[in-house]
Amino acid sequence: MRSDLVQRWIDLSVAVTREETAAIPLIDENLDLLDVDEELHQVWRYGDSELNADFVRALLESPTNLGVRFAALNAYYHLMEHKRGLEEEDMLGVLAKQRVAFRKKLAFFVGFQPVESCTDLRTIRWEIVNSCAAEDYDRALILCDQLQPLLPSWHVSFARGRLRFLSVHLPLWDDPPSLSSWDLPIGPPPTHNCRFTRMMGPLFTLRRCFTSQELTTGISDDARTHLRKAIAELETASDGNPNIPPECHLMLARSYAAVGQNHEAARCFKRVLAQRDALPRYFEEPLEFLQLPIRDYLPELLSALLHRLVTAHQRAEEMDEAIKAAHEWIDEFPGARDAYPLMARLHEEKGDLKAALSWYRKGEERIPELGDDWKTSLILKLDETSSPVTDRPICRMAKKKATIVLQADWAAPRTNDDRASESRGPLQNETDHGSRRRHDDRCRQRDDELDTRRSGATEPGLAAARRRNWYSRSSSVCSWRTLPSATSCTRLP
Repeated sequence: MRSDLVQRWIDLSVAVTREETAAIPLIDENLDLLDVDEELHQVWRYGDSELNADFVRALLESPTNLGVRFAALNAYYHLMEHKRGLEEEDMLGVLAKQRVAFRKKLAFFVGFQPVESCTDLRTIRWEIVNSCAAEDYDRALILCDQLQPLLPSWHVSFARGRLRFLSVHLPLWDDPPSLSSWDLPIGPPPTHNCRFTRMMGPLFTLRRCFTSQELTTGISDDARTHLRKAIAELETASDGNPNIPPECHLMLARSYAAVGQNHEAARCFKRVLAQRDALPRYFEEPLEFLQLPIRDYLPELLSALLHRLVTAHQRAEEMDEAIKAAHEWIDEFPGARDAYPLMARLHEEKGDLKAALSWYRKGEERIPELGDDWKTSLILKLDETSSPVTDRPICRMAKKKATIVLQADWAAPRTNDDRASESRGPLQNETDHGSRRRHDDRCRQRDDELDTRRSGATEPGLAAARRRNWYSRSSSVCSWRTLPSATSCTRLP
C-alpha cells in the first residue's frame, strides 16, 4: 500500500508528462499543488526507507510508466537538494554526507531504465539530463550514442564533446549546476510553462564560456582527460562543417586553453570572432522574452572574447599577435578597463618599457579611475621623474625594476586579505598601516644594531643609512600625488 504522499506525487507527475508532443519536463520541476517541504524535512531527519520502498514498488509494478518514473526522480532530486543553503553551518559535514547518499539513490532510480530502451529524441534528451543530475556521465555518453540513427554524425560528436566539456566546467560555475544547462535542443519543444527555463539554461552556459575564468591550473587528471576527449569530439564535429554553431569553437578554445595548448586556443577564438554575426540569433529569442535589447548584451561578450584572444597569444608567447589583437580590442572597445594594463604588460614582456608606460598613461587619460589604483599611480609617477639625477643609470634601472615588480603585483589575483582590507574601512586600515610602520621601525633598529656590531663603530654604517632611506620611502602613502620627489635619490651615493 503506497503512502498518500507517493500516490499524490505520481498522480501529478502523470499529468505533467501526459503531452507527448512536448519535451518531458526536467526533474527539478516544482509540481503545483504539492507542498512537500515538511515531508522532505522528516525524511532527512528520520530516513527514507518508507519513501524508497514505495517508489521501488511502484516502478516494479509499472516499469514503462513515464509518470511513475518522473515522480521517483523528481522526489529524490528535491530530496538531494533539500537544505542546500545550510551547508555553511554544517561544521561536521553531516549534510554533505547525507546529500551524497541521496545522490546515490537518485543514480539508482536513473539507472532503473535500460539505455537500450531509449530510442526517440524526446526520451534520450530527458535521460541525458537525468544522468547528469546523478553525475553518471558514462551513462549520458552512451545515451549520446543512441542519437546516431536519429541525427547527423556531426551532431552526435558535438553532443558528446559538449557533455565532456560541461562535466568539467559546470560544477565549477554553479553548485549545483542548473539542469537546463545540460539540456540539448533536440526533439519536440518544451511546453509554454517550461519554455523560459529551458531557454535560459543554454544561454547562461554560453555566456559563461565567454566570461568565466580560465582553468589553467588546479584541474585533476580526470578533468584533463575529459577535456582532451572533448577536443577530439568537437574537432570532429567542426571539421568541414559550415553549419557548426560558434558554441562549438568557443568550447574548443576553452578546452585548448585549459590543457595548455594556447596557440590552438587562439586559433579557435579567432573562429568565434569570424562568426560574430551569427551570435545574435543565439541570444535574440531569450532577450526578446526578457524585453532586453540585444545591443546592450553582445558588447560585453565580444569584449570578453577579445580579452581571451589576447591572453591566449600572450601565453603562447606570440607577442606580436597579442599586441595586434589588443589594438583591435582597444579600437573597438576603448572603454575596456583591462585592455590598457594588459597592453602595457605585453610591451613590458617585449622589453619596450617606454611603450608600456605610455599605455598606462593612455589608460589613465581614457579611464580616469585607473589612476586611483596605487600601482598604476606609482608607475605613472616614476614615468614623470625626469630630473638630471633620475637620468643617471642607477635611477633608470631602479625605475625599470620598480615598474616590473609593480606590474607583476598587478597581474596577481586579489586575495582574501585584500578583500578583507577593503571591507574593514579606512579607520582600521589606518591602524594596520601604523602597525606596519612600527614593524619597519623594529626592522630598521635591528639592522642598525647588526651594522654597529660588525663595524665596531658607535654610529651605523653607510648600509644602515641606505636602509633608513629605503624604509622611509617604502612606508610612504602609495599615491603618486603624495609621493616624495624623485630628487630624494640624491641621498644615494
